[in-house]
Amino acid sequence: MPMPRWQIIAVLPFSMNSVERNNLVLDSYNNFGDLQIINRYQVYRSDDDDKYQKQLSLGIGIKAPTGVYQEISRSGNLDPHIQNGSGSWDVLLNTSFLIKNERYGFNQEFNLKLNSTNKNDYHFANRYSSASTAFLFFKYKRVSIQPSLSAMIEYADYDQSQGKSIYFSNGVSFYAQTGIDF
Repeated sequence: MPMPRWQIIAVLPFSMNSVERNNLVLDSYNNFGDLQIINRYQVYRSDDDDKYQKQLSLGIGIKAPTGVYQEISRSGNLDPHIQNGSGSWDVLLNTSFLIKNERYGFNQEFNLKLNSTNKNDYHFANRYSSASTAFLFFKYKRVSIQPSLSAMIEYADYDQSQGKSIYFSNGVSFYAQTGIDF
């Protein structure tokens, strides 16, 4: 690899959102969201022969307004949070720390998304998130198995529409996740 300390991460999400009332789907919005590209640089990596391998990476990127953000529902305008896109160019900042050995590991991610205002004069609040993941390594014959357990917290201030705060658009979210990679 010509630049082993650099990593480019690209994400193009696909969202399936719907508005339902009394188990009846009123509107459905299935489409690609906003493209995100992050360029990460590995600031530190311990020697491969260390008992615990450690890595620290810092990243910066952009989120491009490639998703649809001006969909209209049957009842009028659609809530901006249900849209597949945001309509704004945004800056992404990332820090990642990994520590692992042959049997288990731990990863800590910190993310900050600095949002700009879209053409509808809507500004999604900046968002901060932190995710912790613990994982194990197993091998069965020629298959590597990696179960994991994650916890994440996300914080957002108030969104703004035409310079005015949108109440109930702020808050803190907590997530837990389990997974397994083969």
